[in-house]
This record gives sequence, C-alpha cells and structure tokens, in this order.
Amino acid sequence: DWSSDVCSSDLAIRVPVLQMHGIDDPYVLERTARRSGCWAGDGYHYEILPGVGHFVQQEAPEHTTALLTEFLKTTG
Repeated sequence: DWSSDVCSSDLAIRVPVLQMHGIDDPYVLERTARRSGCWAGDGYHYEILPGVGHFVQQEAPEHTTALLTEFLKTTG
C-alpha cells in the first residue's frame, strides 16, 4: 500500500489517460488502481466496470469499446 504523497506532479504524464478497472479483478485492488491516477495529471479518467475481472477488454468488449470511443471523442 502506498500513499498519493509519493506521486510528484513534476513526474506526472501530460497526456489524457483512461484507466478502466474491473471491480472483480483478483490481481489489482480497486484502491491500488485508483491511486495510480496521481501519476496521470489533469487528463485522468477512471472507470470502474462492475462484474468484470482483470481482462476488461476480453470480459466486457462492448463496454470497453464504448468507453474508449467516448474518451477518444472528448480528448481529441
């Protein structure tokens, strides 16, 4: 477990980021996934996919595609 004060705004990436997390992921805890957003700067978007595990693109391809398509439309 690490805290967000470890992240440095000087090191944050400066491009839009979409992170999709399957809430049933047995490998990456939701709190760990969410905390990685501090490295992404202002263009960070976090989406939780209910009923989905670690491989979101395989387990929920339609939902994943819809989220990605909308993200790309809004971020250019």
